[in-house]
Amino acid sequence: MARIRAAIAEPIDLHPRRTKLYAIATTTHTREIAECEWLATLRRMRFAVDYRVVLLIATSVIALCPGNAGAQEGDATAGAAVFKKCATCHVADSDTNKVGPSLKGLFGRKAGTHPNYAYSAGMKAAGEGGLVWDETVLRDYLHNPKGKVKGTKMAFVGVKDDQEITNLIAYLKQYSQ
Repeated sequence: MARIRAAIAEPIDLHPRRTKLYAIATTTHTREIAECEWLATLRRMRFAVDYRVVLLIATSVIALCPGNAGAQEGDATAGAAVFKKCATCHVADSDTNKVGPSLKGLFGRKAGTHPNYAYSAGMKAAGEGGLVWDETVLRDYLHNPKGKVKGTKMAFVGVKDDQEITNLIAYLKQYSQ
């Protein structure tokens, strides 16, 4: 028991500035001595957090959780290369229709409403149901066109690579301003 009491009476180093805490147990009860040792350990742990650790954690959180996590930045130049898959049926830089409707001014447009284009009944119904083209809707549609809009005339199977879709969206946004 004297050995435990002597260990508790030793100074405990809490901080790099060498602040000392003397935890002296005045009782011989084992439980109270154990509680005193436990409290001393907690006090050491509390002061062990260094500003460098806090800075490291804060930097990690900022790097891994950007303010606008949902939005991805795409490369419009790479999107132009992806658009070549679409260019046989669509145009993005002018308001003329080809086999498919023009994609100029696509974002914010209600589905199935571009003038002078004969849309499928499925696309018209989707537009009447409230489908408006934005990044999320277009991303889903490009992944699986027939799955997003039942009865669409678009025969394209979709783009499976998320980065290609992100780049394609960046390309199309140039012509939707």
